[in-house]
Amino acid sequence: MVAELIDPDTRWWDREFIMQNFNHEDGEVILRVPLSRRVISDSLFWTFTKSGEYIVRSGYHVARQLQKEVDWAKSSNGVVGGVVWRALWKLKVPNKIKVFGWRACRNILSTWVNLVHRRIIQDNRCEVCKFEAETGIHALWKFGVARDVWAGCLAHLQKCVGDQADMLQLMEELIGRLFSDELKHFLVQAWIICNEMAYYMGSSCNHLSPSRWRPPPVACFKLNFGGSIFQEGGASGIGVVIRNDRGEVMAALLAKGPPVMCSEEAEILACRSAVEFTVDCGFLELVLEGDN
Repeated sequence: MVAELIDPDTRWWDREFIMQNFNHEDGEVILRVPLSRRVISDSLFWTFTKSGEYIVRSGYHVARQLQKEVDWAKSSNGVVGGVVWRALWKLKVPNKIKVFGWRACRNILSTWVNLVHRRIIQDNRCEVCKFEAETGIHALWKFGVARDVWAGCLAHLQKCVGDQADMLQLMEELIGRLFSDELKHFLVQAWIICNEMAYYMGSSCNHLSPSRWRPPPVACFKLNFGGSIFQEGGASGIGVVIRNDRGEVMAALLAKGPPVMCSEEAEILACRSAVEFTVDCGFLELVLEGDN
């Protein structure tokens, strides 16, 4: 018990006893813990309930969470999905996109399904299609708008069937089908899809975008663009999405740009490329919006 570590005369830690029975680091940590001046008896307190009392249900929940963390740790170390993790961390993309891919494959994006599981909301159906449950694979791959984007991308992506159970399975298939640059293209485009769909109420990806997308006036179009810098190689990245007033994607562009010196230069380059892409697509009147 904790009382055995306290000197009854001084009501402070028994330093000599602690350092004899614990290693140096643990002992120093214990000695830094402040003690109450009140003389009270020790008591057991379960920190996972508000009352401090242990209940079987709470213990079972904690055990499940700990087991889940062990399983996730194993998966990141190669026991489950090892090919995916090794390929993901080797991609030459910004770290925020790697983390996004990791979260998607671990199924911990804030999708409707996950929010229902956490008892934050009650309905797990996609707010857009109103039919399918909003999972990560639905939001990024099977959802109608996402399918429209992928239909105009790489031929290898177009040949992939849509019966994958989750993003981890999809990534495993793509790793065996795509070259490294093509896989990088897919992941960046998936991040753009997720980031640009944040205007939907409770969107599965609103944690990636602090502001909500606002639609243009009726019968008008809106162009969103963004630029990024790749740490390795010094190259820049350009992302462009054109949508109508209903939020439907009319056209999208993902391209690699020349080396730049700063983020401001990357944004200016992205803006220029976005305007050129818009003219090539035949959109002459629209609203422009950058991410800064």
